Amino acid sequence: MKTPVLSIPIEDLEQFLRDQKLNFSSKHIELIASVFLAKFQAIQHGEEYCIAFPVKEKLRRDFGRHEHGDDIQVVLDYFVEENTPHDLYLVPVRQIPKRDSSTPGGHAFQLKRLISRHGDADSVESKTIEFLNNIPSKYGKTPHTTLVLVFETEVRDGQSANLKEIRDGLTFDSFPFEYVLFVAGDDETITFGELWPAFGTKTYARADF
Repeated sequence: MKTPVLSIPIEDLEQFLRDQKLNFSSKHIELIASVFLAKFQAIQHGEEYCIAFPVKEKLRRDFGRHEHGDDIQVVLDYFVEENTPHDLYLVPVRQIPKRDSSTPGGHAFQLKRLISRHGDADSVESKTIEFLNNIPSKYGKTPHTTLVLVFETEVRDGQSANLKEIRDGLTFDSFPFEYVLFVAGDDETITFGELWPAFGTKTYARADF
């Protein structure tokens, strides 16, 4: 089924996050991660992206009245369709004239927030390994979609999770999603990387974003 989308420029989302004084431990951590993800993709692919959200079909005709920064909270609260396999799309800015069509031209992402606190019985590593290893038996094939893990954990030894330990704990040979990426951050740095099928990490200063 084709999914109608509503795109919001990254600069509007950034202003909204600044106005709300939101950070990586806020309720909008997925939104913060999506902005960083779009900027990371821009660095990797050499072109700018906007973020498009799947929206409720019955509200589609009202898109035009809410596609600006002042109404982002309205969009998040009332327009975004949560009962879909995709949380957002990253659409190249060069496709902006077509971004509200029923067939987004960008790549689809599903975000999964992972929370771990000091003193938890299970570590973020063990929780993540168990979560990922169970996905092939629970999810059907989801082509052209990337799963993004958003770590909301206490930073220790300069990182929020031992990513190599997570990668080494994966036991599946095939996976419903095309890629498994992750994003983690604190007040000083933001880290991106790939857990599957390849493995690698890259850390940036928050000031660079």
